[in-house]
Amino acid sequence: MMTVVLLGVALVVGTFLVWQVIGVLLLVFAAFVVSSIFSMVAKHLHRWLRIPEPIALPTAIVLITASIGGFFVLTGAQLRSGAEELARRLPQDVEALAERLGIRDLTGQMGEALQNGEALWNIVNYTGGLASVLTGLLVVIVAGAFIAASPDTYRRGFLLLFPGHMRGRIDRAISATSRALELWLVSKVIMMLAVFAATTPGLYFIGVPYALTLGILAGVLEFIPFFGPIIAAAPALLVALSEGGTMVFWVAGLYLVIQQLENNLLVPLTQKYAVSLPPAVPLFSILLFASLFGVLGLLLALPLTVVVVVLIKQLYVRDVLGEHVSLPGTDD
Repeated sequence: MMTVVLLGVALVVGTFLVWQVIGVLLLVFAAFVVSSIFSMVAKHLHRWLRIPEPIALPTAIVLITASIGGFFVLTGAQLRSGAEELARRLPQDVEALAERLGIRDLTGQMGEALQNGEALWNIVNYTGGLASVLTGLLVVIVAGAFIAASPDTYRRGFLLLFPGHMRGRIDRAISATSRALELWLVSKVIMMLAVFAATTPGLYFIGVPYALTLGILAGVLEFIPFFGPIIAAAPALLVALSEGGTMVFWVAGLYLVIQQLENNLLVPLTQKYAVSLPPAVPLFSILLFASLFGVLGLLLALPLTVVVVVLIKQLYVRDVLGEHVSLPGTDD
């Protein structure tokens, strides 16, 4: 009886401690995602350009960092001016829209809240502050580079936590999740680039101001399924509405067409070679992780879901139930 009580207390205490450090655990998972990106690029550099393996990883890290830095250096001035002007105009556009809809009292309350600093304080509390976000991002990138440099070290250390007869199964599960996560990242990057490449010239053609800024926003927010495209379309529609005429209808049509092409053409093509999940699973996972862990949970909801699905299929459905089921990111 005493043993059962002690086990119960240990379980409760352990669960409490894990919950207290859940933010750190999510950053650890994010570091493994970043390491997968570095390793994936390094593998392709070795395969396609015949770069020796010891040099391929540092080359991949430098290329990725230099590409991101060079892109923002080349477009930084336009992005900054566009973002500042967009941020300056959005409150005016929201107020104009609110007046058209007859909700002036609501905009007055929002303005009073902003003057009192309540909204800003809530944003700071919700995100944990810009400094914390940048620090976490730096830690994730550096830790991801270290993990990618010596993945077997961390893998062997993790396997030592399990009894010897279970290590083979756990090792196979790790291999399956790594492959599925890598292919999911490839499909996501393809969709982000495709949305950016379609949105930016489309907005330029329509004549929407700050087309590059809005196109980059659409591409980045494509990382968040379901809600990302809606969030990205909102500022574009507000800017178009402020320009008057029929521009808002053209912008709405552009975003709608891009999403239809993505959902009916690009997503099936990428998921054919990558990860296919039932539509309801990603939706509920996003709602669950976002409600539990905030912004970080929202960003990591899909890769976490991929990992959980693969682990369930490999460790339970295949190994325990003996059923033969295909795994995301595998050919069988």
